[in-house]
Amino acid sequence: MLNQVISLTALAQNLPTALQQACAVLARFLAPQGAVAVFDDDQTVLNVIAEYQEGDAPSALGTQIAGIGNPSIDAILADKAPLAISDADTHPLLAPVHDLMQRRNTKSLLLVPMLIGDEVRGTLGLDFHTPRRFDAEELQLAQNVANQLGQVLQRLTLYTQSMEHARLATMLSDLGERLNRSFTLAEVFQAIGEGAMHLSGSDRCAVFARNPGDVIQCAWAKGITAASITAILDDLRGAATTRLLDTAEPIFLNDVQRMPADSLLRRLGVAEGYGSVAAWPLVFENRTVASVVCFHDDTRRWPANEREVMASFARQATSTLENARLFGEAQRRAAELERLSQISSALRSARDRHEIQSVILDELLTLLGTQNGAVVLRNVDTAELVLAETRGDTLNLSGMSLSSSACMTLDIVESGRPYVAANLYDDERFDRYDLVETPVAAVCAPLIVDERSIGALWVIRPQPFTDTEVNLILAVADIGAAAIHRAREVETLEQHVQARTQQLAEANVRLTELDVLKSKFVSDVSHELRTPIQNLKMYLDLLERGRPEKRSVYLNTLQDQVDLLKRLTEDILDLSRLELNPERGDFEDVEINQLISQVYTSLRPRAESRGLTVSVQLDPLLPMIRADAGQMVQVVNNLLENAINYTLAGSVRISTKRADNGVCLQVEDSGMGISQNDMAHLFDRFYRSNRVSQSNIRGTGLGLAIVNEIVQKHNGRIEVESEEEIGSTFRVWFPVDGVTDLRA
Repeated sequence: MLNQVISLTALAQNLPTALQQACAVLARFLAPQGAVAVFDDDQTVLNVIAEYQEGDAPSALGTQIAGIGNPSIDAILADKAPLAISDADTHPLLAPVHDLMQRRNTKSLLLVPMLIGDEVRGTLGLDFHTPRRFDAEELQLAQNVANQLGQVLQRLTLYTQSMEHARLATMLSDLGERLNRSFTLAEVFQAIGEGAMHLSGSDRCAVFARNPGDVIQCAWAKGITAASITAILDDLRGAATTRLLDTAEPIFLNDVQRMPADSLLRRLGVAEGYGSVAAWPLVFENRTVASVVCFHDDTRRWPANEREVMASFARQATSTLENARLFGEAQRRAAELERLSQISSALRSARDRHEIQSVILDELLTLLGTQNGAVVLRNVDTAELVLAETRGDTLNLSGMSLSSSACMTLDIVESGRPYVAANLYDDERFDRYDLVETPVAAVCAPLIVDERSIGALWVIRPQPFTDTEVNLILAVADIGAAAIHRAREVETLEQHVQARTQQLAEANVRLTELDVLKSKFVSDVSHELRTPIQNLKMYLDLLERGRPEKRSVYLNTLQDQVDLLKRLTEDILDLSRLELNPERGDFEDVEINQLISQVYTSLRPRAESRGLTVSVQLDPLLPMIRADAGQMVQVVNNLLENAINYTLAGSVRISTKRADNGVCLQVEDSGMGISQNDMAHLFDRFYRSNRVSQSNIRGTGLGLAIVNEIVQKHNGRIEVESEEEIGSTFRVWFPVDGVTDLRA
């Protein structure tokens, strides 16, 4: 019999078939019924995988017998020797399987351990329909047969494992090739999920992953309802720690029904009909970046070889996932650089700051799929913030023009830190006035140049901005700030050039005018000097050749012409000195009343000799002024002398008073007056009206020009009122402190 068993099982390739044939041989020689049960990997359950029985006895195939807590099995494991039971109905060791014994009409039982080395790997059970006892020879024979079956079990188990390992290795290789052909994250996640289902034989699967912002998302799923995915995500995101993504070890839930009643996976298992769950972590640099969760409809255990293959697949998937992320990041950076390059090129082509601002908003808003944005800049002169450029719906921008949002923007500009909001309504600084009740996401990037904020760039839209989009906005803000700063520098330079050009043009016009005035001055001086010189020459000739009795007349005329020439020369020199030294000199405190008295005393005899009445009315409380005393004497002398010279009959009056933050000197006469035509040229050099020129009144035409130069030098002003045949009034104001400018 033993030889037949050996012969039947020696070349067998299928374990259940080999054991079934062995049971048939045993039944013919030893017992009418027999069964072979094999332990699972954990040595906790015996699975009946082969049997032989007579007639229509109930089959035991597929029966699972507890391997722990079962008295008969415990005895086999402890003694590692055959267990012979003569009375199966009453033996206490068979109490847990009493019902099975009755169904199979078992009266006696021989239970023999199948040993591989020193380990019990299963049992050979021989059932007898009549009570009987077993002798030592039968026990030894049964043990020999069981040992032979154990060897068959070991050989075929190794063979089966080898075949299964080869199959899984082939599958793993094929899946690895598919992973390597996947480039985008979506393709990689799909390949990971489908590969895990194929390797594990699961009925449904989901891949949960952390995004770059550390937010947990379902990256791929099959066979799982959206409601279940949402429930799992809510549970994962709501927990301070989650075992699913905080562990680097696989998770095995053999039977979800045995989990606590309030467990989410138990509730979902009941609702969706799965019985067991396995989660395989994808660990990169000691951090779980994703977890592949496989759901099986039945309860199950995962053999060691399957765990090993799945662990290898998880490692390969992790490498592919990180490569895809790096590739995606490289693509994103390349696309971002391309976009920035396009914006930079457009900025370089912009002609001025306003066009630069337009390029920044138009290009950026197009990339981000929104129409709402603004460039806010500091005013160069006042440092206040102004909306330099805006785009889009004013409802989304109106808050920025209000005080609270202006303050909000100012906070961002002064801090130099970007501002990102999923909803502006959540920020109490933002004024919601007239905004629609929909979420408004925003990014505000400060515009910084040389560590100094010159403004801010706002971008607004309904949906939140991703990290990639925020980085793009910050990059555009950096290059935009530099472009705006350069444009401002160019504007400032152009303004300076324009102002300087204007100054040079004005200076050139002034120089031209001065050149004309110089030529006119030389011409006027030459003309004015020609007359007295010619007179001197003529009367000298008369003095030599004329009538002797008129010699005294000739001498008097010569003296008058010499005096005129002297006075003309002195006036020209005085006016030249004033022009050459227009700046204020070393002024001193001057009591103008005293100077007026001195001039009045010297000119009074001439006035009275011509029958004129000269009066003086001086303010005794008049303050001193800061002035050049000699020049003040010239002003008083020229005004008073003109009044006497041009008044043929009547009176001359000189007075002082305090008025208009200064001291006022007034000279009035009842003389011939000045016509309106002559009034416009009153202070021109050498100007004398035709009426005056035709009279015998002597003058150089420089007196009032000198007065005007001195008054201007002292920051004063001069006014004239005159009417022909009525008289003239000259008023001159000088500042009290010598600094205040009284010029109109």
